[in-house]
Amino acid sequence: MKFKLENTLESSLDNVEKLMFSREYYAFLEKNHSGVDAIEVIDQTFTDDKVRREVKYTPKPIIRKVGPKEVPKDALVFTEYSTYDRKRHTLEFENKPRMGFVQKRLINRGVMTFVQRGGETFRTVEGELTVKFPLLGIIAERIIYSQARKILEEEVECFKKYIKLSAKG
Repeated sequence: MKFKLENTLESSLDNVEKLMFSREYYAFLEKNHSGVDAIEVIDQTFTDDKVRREVKYTPKPIIRKVGPKEVPKDALVFTEYSTYDRKRHTLEFENKPRMGFVQKRLINRGVMTFVQRGGETFRTVEGELTVKFPLLGIIAERIIYSQARKILEEEVECFKKYIKLSAKG
């Protein structure tokens, strides 16, 4: 399943780039996002033109069953592996489940693009979510996408609040 989400951030691109990689933002997100239990920055490396990061996310359990099958509590814990290209203003990401069984069956990757227009930054997230599971895969994709979309929408609202708080200093 392909997806696309678009958001407007009331801030300059320079400020968005600075804040989205701030360790304080991860702590703010963990505290303020209702769908997240924990966020752990495993690695974040800055070079002149790239930012590479590895971040472990532990979402709150949202899916208890897929059909008759129970979903283990840790099944949706994932690590984001991403690279932000400062020149192109794009973030390529792959979210890999940490549980081996799920890792073999779930693909989630894509690109975030940031464009400044006036004093605002437009963020577009385009990606792919695929569940490889006989018969139940399409149902699972729809359920996971529905929840993932809600998580991303709340994440952008948290980021907007963080931008405003950061502006107040």
